Amino acid sequence: MQKKITIAIFAICFMALVVIISSVFSLNDDFKDTISIMEDNLKKEIKQKHIPTWNEKLAKVKTQDYHFAINNLFIQIDLKKEKAKTTKTRVPKIAYQLLVDNDRYSSFCVQKTLESFSLPYLMVKQKDKNFIIINSYNTNKIQKAIDTLKQYNINSTLKKVTI
Repeated sequence: MQKKITIAIFAICFMALVVIISSVFSLNDDFKDTISIMEDNLKKEIKQKHIPTWNEKLAKVKTQDYHFAINNLFIQIDLKKEKAKTTKTRVPKIAYQLLVDNDRYSSFCVQKTLESFSLPYLMVKQKDKNFIIINSYNTNKIQKAIDTLKQYNINSTLKKVTI
């Protein structure tokens, strides 16, 4: 009888041990599944974060010898004023064309200088040239603007044109 009780206790302990081990393995599988899901989410976040930000793009830009005071260049042409001044008879109008180098620094300085002298102008940028038409008869003011551009090491020439 003692033998049967001992065998029964060992059988119960063995069954309990099997149940405990199987539950540990099933928890381990669930744990592995949750870890793999978390790893997938983390990989997706890393891929989404790989989009370069503005400062990363800025860090990759080549440095230049000059810096702008603003980010965007804005050109405004006020044609309403000129349209109101025109008459029915077409009279050739004299304007001045300013010839300068075609780089962003020169364009920026010319724009700001002409605005500071309150000179109406039209700037057209083509592949390798900038065409700047100054719509003013005041040659003294234009000459002062050219002298100011020389202070910025921008060589420019003035040419009389008929519009």
